[in-house]
Amino acid sequence: MKHKLFIWMLLMLLFGSGSFTAMNNALAAVSDSTGMRLPEEISLTANSTPIYDEMDGDQLYDAAPQTVQVAGAENNWDRKLLGGSKVWFQIKTSNEVKWVLLQNPQFEETYYNYVVLMQEESFYSSRSTRGLSLGTISPQVVRVVYTDGEYYLIETWLGYKWIHPKPPNIQQAQYYGRNSSGLSAYLRTITPMFRVPDAGSEVAGVLSPQDVQAKVTLNNNEWLYIDTWEGKRWVNTRISYPPDLRSEERSLTLTDSAIAYEHPDKQARELGRLTPQKVTVFEHGGGWHHIHSDWLGDCWIYQLNPEDDPAAYTPPTVVISKVITGVKKSHQYELGAGWRNSPFDLRMVVLNGERINPEGFFTIGQEVGLRFSIQNVSKDELELNPLTSFEVEINRQLDSGDGSIKPELVWSGKILASKSVFKSGESEELTFIWDQKDSDGKQVPFGNYSVQIKLPMTIDYTKAGASEQGQAQTAMLTHFPLRISAP
Repeated sequence: MKHKLFIWMLLMLLFGSGSFTAMNNALAAVSDSTGMRLPEEISLTANSTPIYDEMDGDQLYDAAPQTVQVAGAENNWDRKLLGGSKVWFQIKTSNEVKWVLLQNPQFEETYYNYVVLMQEESFYSSRSTRGLSLGTISPQVVRVVYTDGEYYLIETWLGYKWIHPKPPNIQQAQYYGRNSSGLSAYLRTITPMFRVPDAGSEVAGVLSPQDVQAKVTLNNNEWLYIDTWEGKRWVNTRISYPPDLRSEERSLTLTDSAIAYEHPDKQARELGRLTPQKVTVFEHGGGWHHIHSDWLGDCWIYQLNPEDDPAAYTPPTVVISKVITGVKKSHQYELGAGWRNSPFDLRMVVLNGERINPEGFFTIGQEVGLRFSIQNVSKDELELNPLTSFEVEINRQLDSGDGSIKPELVWSGKILASKSVFKSGESEELTFIWDQKDSDGKQVPFGNYSVQIKLPMTIDYTKAGASEQGQAQTAMLTHFPLRISAP
């Protein structure tokens, strides 16, 4: 009995030893695995890539640059790739599989992770950063083919190389793909650009209001990586500058505690609060004041007198047109091509002194010069119906927050036709002044406005004794921007 028990225990030990050995071998295999998946596609980027019948076999022909499907790869292909060696890949051709030997192969875009380098980094040929650096790479978005703890194998101009980034850590980015146009966004005001997605970093320049597109974004599309004339730059959809920003040193008294922002936008990061005090402003615009705080550094505060606050403005309930008077002049022009409102072309412009500048600003309360003109752009002499009148409207342009504009009527005027007969090419101009008061006699708030002729409208006229009608439509100069700066 004892003999059988001893044999049974010996068998258990032998089988148990074998089980433990098999288990250890399995664990060793798992720990040796890189976890890299076989790519679905490879881009052959060289002018000509040799194609073989098998690994270490005969060369059949050279392939031009193209993207091919992957059918397989040699054993330990991932380890060889991570070590910088050439790798054999089996590819699909039109009717069979062939082999290519590649170093630093380019995979499909979805294979990579897209990460952001927050500062300049050195890169190396191996995971060990104790070796000689091969160079440096500037802050930018890079493609990562493999991650091993705090080490990243990234794509560089020298092929795949390793980095061990310094804090702050690189960030994962969202990539929209080669076949996507990317994310479209509208920059509603002057917007700062950054070299890294950090609102506290140095401003690399500014962009005017415009539509932009980005294939790489961060933080739920808050940060956008876009092409600019200076190269790739980051913009933040929550950070913008006042369009009427101007450098001017002046004192400002804070009558109450004020939030200090990192940028002139209430969606920007709050840096702290300032107690009531007198501060020195070195630039301002749109109710924002840029100051230097001893304990917060450069920061922005928003402060306006209640009567100047656009949010407190109430537009007229009913806008009644007033008859417009001013200085009239007639001119005779040679007709050219491209007139839209035939036979009478209508125009409305804002005068910045003697100049016409759609980007210029008027200070709040400043008189605004406006000019309306009507011209006969037909080849015939026309007689305008003497009862004809033209309505001019001034609309406040309210930002709806999604890139669209909501117009708000604040003033309207009526221009009565005084000239009846227009020779071909002849025009009449009326120059008049708007005092920035709405139809109720209140000062309008600072912001963007549009001065425009109310269209469409039907114009009655007589040609060669016969009555006719023309339809005046909206054209390039039938509406003109007007910008009023904050006090």
